[in-house]
Amino acid sequence: MIRKEDIMCVEKTGFGPFWEEFLVFIEVGERIGGLYGLRVMKKKKIVDYGEQNMMHHEYYVRSRIRHSFLINTICGFQDYEHLFLLSEQSQNYLIKLINSEGRFSAKVSRFYLAEILLAIQHLHSKGLSYGFLSPSNMMIGDDGHIKLKYDFLNRIDCVVGDPERNVEYASIDYKERGEISPVSDYWSMGIILYYMLVGVTPFAAPDTALVVARIKRGRIEFPEFLDENARDLISRLLAVSPRDRLGYAEGDAETIRRHPFFGGMNWEEVLQKKVAPPFLFNTTRKECLSRSANLKVLYTTDYLPDQKDGYGQTFRGYGATYAPDTYRKIWRCGYI
Repeated sequence: MIRKEDIMCVEKTGFGPFWEEFLVFIEVGERIGGLYGLRVMKKKKIVDYGEQNMMHHEYYVRSRIRHSFLINTICGFQDYEHLFLLSEQSQNYLIKLINSEGRFSAKVSRFYLAEILLAIQHLHSKGLSYGFLSPSNMMIGDDGHIKLKYDFLNRIDCVVGDPERNVEYASIDYKERGEISPVSDYWSMGIILYYMLVGVTPFAAPDTALVVARIKRGRIEFPEFLDENARDLISRLLAVSPRDRLGYAEGDAETIRRHPFFGGMNWEEVLQKKVAPPFLFNTTRKECLSRSANLKVLYTTDYLPDQKDGYGQTFRGYGATYAPDTYRKIWRCGYI
């Protein structure tokens, strides 16, 4: 059984108007161990911002879109004042790896783009678009494979959305018309591929206004070392008109996979993680525990017997109320 005190908060990784996010380490005997992500949300502030429905919708959606290359939800639970959402997580971000390497080879870029493509097309198959796709939302597990973070911050109409942070990756469709669709995600993939291969984005500029102006101009400059297949795929993904963009027409999902840039790629082996990753990582227990704080110490507002949170039915059904038998239920369901 996992208890609140078994969750060790290693570091705070993000925060917003009504939430904080932590990298956490969990260890219970020999059955579970490793790094996870924990979002802690203040109930009162969720209500103040009017985001109650979004919290439930996100939990519902994320629990039903599990995929090898997505950050999957583990479980949700709550105490008197907070909602907790536990998910897969990693300390390794794609953007940091690109920056440390300077740029990737075509082989390494092809590996990561293939896994990103499968994750994005899985979302599309569920009727979902990613929205603001960028390397800062992509993690790499210790096993070396992509883990794409998909949560409520990808919602355009969320009051806490921040499209400006990813202005170089947000599609021209969004910048000009406020539109987000599956083909917008393919635009962002074109930017990401260029960034992996070159080390900078194709429309990089000192300020946001100039970035947008360069994107609307649509002129892409390729360094000489990029081969023709990479140039062609990037150009077709970054077509200014969505109708001209690879990924727009019915069946283009397969067309992208068949592009010569992916020549020789066994997509079934990619999905099953049978293709050897270019980088591996390792996070030790000692490293995590040396800089951690206990969740039960940080958040002390456990429910008392028969206590209610005062919000009626608002948060009912979000995960499970923290209690001694809560995690026994999770064990039986196989979530952890």
